[in-house]
Amino acid sequence: MSIDKREDDGPIIDKKDFAEDSTTTDLEGVLASVTEGGTLTQRELWGWWIWGWGVNGFGGSAQGVFIPVILSSLAVAASFRSDDPSQPCAGAENCIVRFGTMNVSPASFSLFNQGLAIAFQVVTFIQLGAIGDHGNYRKHLLFGCSLISQICCLLFIAVDSTGYQLAGIINIIANVFWGASWVFATSYLPLFAMLSPQVKRARQEGVPLHELVRVEQEVMSHISGRLILIAYTGGTVCFLIAAGAVLALRQTTYSLQVATAIGGGWWVTFGAVSWFLLTSRPSPPLPAGENYLTYPWKRLYRSLKTGHRLPDMTTILIANFFFSDARHTTISLAVLFAQFELKASNAILIVAAIVVNAVGALTIPCWRLLQRQLKLHSKTIIMTVVITYTILPAYILLGFIPGSPIGLKSTTEFIIIASYLGFVNGAQDYIMRSVFAETVPRGHESEMFGLFALTGQSGSWMGPLIVGKCFGDFRCIRDDTFHLARVIF
Repeated sequence: MSIDKREDDGPIIDKKDFAEDSTTTDLEGVLASVTEGGTLTQRELWGWWIWGWGVNGFGGSAQGVFIPVILSSLAVAASFRSDDPSQPCAGAENCIVRFGTMNVSPASFSLFNQGLAIAFQVVTFIQLGAIGDHGNYRKHLLFGCSLISQICCLLFIAVDSTGYQLAGIINIIANVFWGASWVFATSYLPLFAMLSPQVKRARQEGVPLHELVRVEQEVMSHISGRLILIAYTGGTVCFLIAAGAVLALRQTTYSLQVATAIGGGWWVTFGAVSWFLLTSRPSPPLPAGENYLTYPWKRLYRSLKTGHRLPDMTTILIANFFFSDARHTTISLAVLFAQFELKASNAILIVAAIVVNAVGALTIPCWRLLQRQLKLHSKTIIMTVVITYTILPAYILLGFIPGSPIGLKSTTEFIIIASYLGFVNGAQDYIMRSVFAETVPRGHESEMFGLFALTGQSGSWMGPLIVGKCFGDFRCIRDDTFHLARVIF
């Protein structure tokens, strides 16, 4: 594939590689469609950021802490003895529950449920990703997917003590459409960069290509970093409110269901505000003769076939797969480790989640300042985060040493590790999306961010399934740290 560098338009992708007709191959046509509404406004930016403030009512609290504990607790309550399925488990060894046609341990149920949710995400992201690049659907799909996930959060409050299977189904739907909403939200990032006054001014002045790229990178880093900072902060505030409800209701499983519903209500409230502020930017129409059912799969095939000709984007996608798998496995493993190995109370889990969000929000400006002051390339930040992440599984493995007082042996260490995760996760969230946005071909934002989500959140299926299987077979979560270390390294 040839990539012709223009000083006024940026990278242009050969038509036979990434498009099917002149509508999507004509970059000027794409830019005309995108910029129909003029220059990016602060009102529109704040609409995007306010959506981020609300979305972590689910992603930062419900999904990370409340729902895994809800699923595990409901599964434990419904479990039965493996040697006599007619008898409830009642705290005995070798407890099992049904997961589809399989028998799994109650502690593994949430991990298998997460793996199944990711399988559905793969199909959903592919089907919806390319559609967002055509017509006037990006905004509608963003808020439509958000609404489905929000309703699922609210439905958790209606699940009774025997409804662990129903809770699992609701969680799958909520996860799928939460992830899909992020696809459409992040696809705005390169569009906002093109519409920003700084980039438009640079184009009008005819600055050299390398200078134009630098300006676009700065703009994307700024607005992406602000989004993640606001999302972390909003998630922390929502979590504090939800945690108050949990403590007021005496830390029961039902109190966690109420907290999850609070997260959904938080997202609904600020999502409604965002709807009125965010502008609907039209994109080129669907190519003649195509339909919305088969067109996304054809584009996926062409993108994969020509992906090797975009080496930077392909490298980021591969790295994102393994890094995200390690990250999401760490989060799932940490919650189960604290619950079953350290016997941590719900209050400890709540404190840990607050620490993760608060430290993430506080460290994002630090990473931005560090990058700007030291003039660090985004790649350097990513490698620093990866190297920093490898310390965690190595530290936990110290717990295998006989008599070792460290290696995640206490809830105090668990809180310290939570702050450590907030430190590195904030940097990853801040930098990865803006780096990937630099490689996305014009007019293919939703499709390519669908692939990004596919290798990120939806690519995180491997770790949870392996961890769930290992814990079900060996009943030792610490052993699963070996898998986590292998994925990171």
